[in-house]
Amino acid sequence: MSTDPLLKALADGDTRCPDGAALSRLGRLVRSIPAPVTDLTSRVRQAPAPSLDEALPPDLARRIAALAPTPVDLRPRVRASLHHQTATRDPRRFRVWLWVGVAHAAAGLLVAVLATTQQATPTNDMVGGWGPARAAPAELPQLRDWTTLPAAGADLMADRRDPARRMALRQHYGTTRSAGAVACGLTWLAEQRPAYLTTPTDDVRLATRALAALAAAGEGDTDNARAWLEGPAPTSTVAQALDTLARVELALLSRQPQDEERARQALASLTVEEPGPGGLGGYALLATEMARAGGLGVPPRQVAAVRAALGRPLPAADADPARLGVAILARVWLGYRDNPSTSLLIPHLDLTPATPLADPLAWWFPTLALRDAGGPAWDRWNANLQAQLVTRFTDAGPGRALVPAELVRHAPDAVFATAATVLCLQAAYHSPPLAP
Repeated sequence: MSTDPLLKALADGDTRCPDGAALSRLGRLVRSIPAPVTDLTSRVRQAPAPSLDEALPPDLARRIAALAPTPVDLRPRVRASLHHQTATRDPRRFRVWLWVGVAHAAAGLLVAVLATTQQATPTNDMVGGWGPARAAPAELPQLRDWTTLPAAGADLMADRRDPARRMALRQHYGTTRSAGAVACGLTWLAEQRPAYLTTPTDDVRLATRALAALAAAGEGDTDNARAWLEGPAPTSTVAQALDTLARVELALLSRQPQDEERARQALASLTVEEPGPGGLGGYALLATEMARAGGLGVPPRQVAAVRAALGRPLPAADADPARLGVAILARVWLGYRDNPSTSLLIPHLDLTPATPLADPLAWWFPTLALRDAGGPAWDRWNANLQAQLVTRFTDAGPGRALVPAELVRHAPDAVFATAATVLCLQAAYHSPPLAP
């Protein structure tokens, strides 16, 4: 009735409807007539129930009555199946086809198939983007998602402080190939810092400083990270979010009161926006979630606002990889890794092995997301990522390397290109690994 305007007008007595007054009176009259009630209970109870012979054709009834239970011995088949599974040594699948036939008055042979498997969940396996995630090394935290981090009391920066743990994670996630390039790139970046900090500042250069600080913090270098962040605060949304993320990571690394206070001030002025092209709004998600999990005291209202803006929208399948990466990362970190919406996004993340220009900023979010999602999608992405980025480095002297700006999309200078590339290659130990 709520979708039919005429019926609604009749029910509401709307006199503006043509002949509404007459229809309204007619409706009240119809509703005033009591509906007839007929009790059929006694008739149903008195009706005799039909027998099997009456309900079925005579010939079929006689054939069913003549059936006798026939035992079926399936033991030889089960033994043969078990022997075959052992002989072929297939540890992933074990199937036993169990056929139970019991004939009675109205039934025939019943076949039941029971199967067990050790693959991924059906929802994830159907879309082809998931596989069994690698288990993290035993000595590392086994966290399912980021919602449990505060209660677990985990140190978010434990892996960055310990070179041995960083190398263990590189080996675990298959990123050892880029370890040398990262070390040489960081050495070159540290040498550029004094001159870079004396040049005029704008939001692009302040964002570049934040990228360099994040790269230094990726290896646990608090001194260089703090030095890169000296100077005025940026004003644009993207540069502000990058600066806030760098200050949060520095505070969690150093645990110095002055660093923590600056991080809280940056968080308080953080502007939340949709991911947009390049997933640039995702830096606000990283900064807020890391600060919350690290105990920096982020207001719950701000956490909710960032999650609502970045964690809920489902981008189109043809969206750029960074925006897809932000959506996947938000779902994985917040405990929705097995959600169908997460599984549907993963197959659309792929990295062409021979892209003319590298785009490490756009690739950073997918790299973080797929590292925690695991499976074949991560293996494919990581293999192409290592091949793409390591080859961009140019020798800049003993123990030094840089990435030229002309090899990186949107890079204003080599400092930006090198810092963004190094940051992307540090994804293996950016945050505590999640358990499968």
